[in-house]
Amino acid sequence: MATDADLYAAQTQLEDAYLQALQRAHALSIVRLYEETFHQLDDLPLGEQVARLNHARDIIREAAAGRTDAPELHMLSGPPGSRIGALR
Repeated sequence: MATDADLYAAQTQLEDAYLQALQRAHALSIVRLYEETFHQLDDLPLGEQVARLNHARDIIREAAAGRTDAPELHMLSGPPGSRIGALR
């Protein structure tokens, strides 16, 4: 028979797993944003390259400071050819 302690332990373990998954997803989104930014630089004027690098840097800093949530970062760092190509 389950006890209140069993329930608490199950809830805590679920929350821990959930938070770990979110942290990993957030990290993966940052990696994608970083890689996609460099991928998009080919054949752009130097000024545009600098602007895109600076914009990606700002997004990553916002994420590191907790001011950008995971869904927003994921949207910005989506698959190749995604919105990251529009960064300015």
